[in-house]
Amino acid sequence: MSSVVCYRHRWKSIYWYYVIKLKLRNNRKEYVRLFDFDVYVSYADLDLGFVRNDMIQILEHLRGARLYIRDRDSLPGAPISENIIDGIRRSRKTMLLLSQAFLKQKWCRYELHMANMEAVSTGRSVMVIIMLEDIPKNDIPLEILYDFQRSRFLEYPKASSDLELFWANVTAAIEG
Repeated sequence: MSSVVCYRHRWKSIYWYYVIKLKLRNNRKEYVRLFDFDVYVSYADLDLGFVRNDMIQILEHLRGARLYIRDRDSLPGAPISENIIDGIRRSRKTMLLLSQAFLKQKWCRYELHMANMEAVSTGRSVMVIIMLEDIPKNDIPLEILYDFQRSRFLEYPKASSDLELFWANVTAAIEG
């Protein structure tokens, strides 16, 4: 029975373990929420080209957004799970770049769960979802479908004439 309860609350337990660990490491008397980044970007390794060539160029260089990119901004030597929690907590929003590769990568699913826990624990709307490709609804896990209903959801356009509007909407979602 206790193993069922532990399993059911595993994401909450993991989340709070790292939050407390980070608070103790920072050794602050009072925890003040300041954001170092506008958005934590959660992506599959196969989508890194899109992150480097499009997101960094357009959102950071042209529009001035501060992106947390795990391959660039994570603390070397720290556990991956700790870097994920730290990045999500230091960012105002979490952006999921949804693709078939995202759905297959376990760390992407972990980032999704930790972003959901951040939203629940702080009461803030943190999630922005970008559909990079068409994915059949029956392939999308229930926890992501739930986020579709609660979160800002954008589709990457097929026509290049729609790109300017797309990036304007992404910028608005980050700022909102």
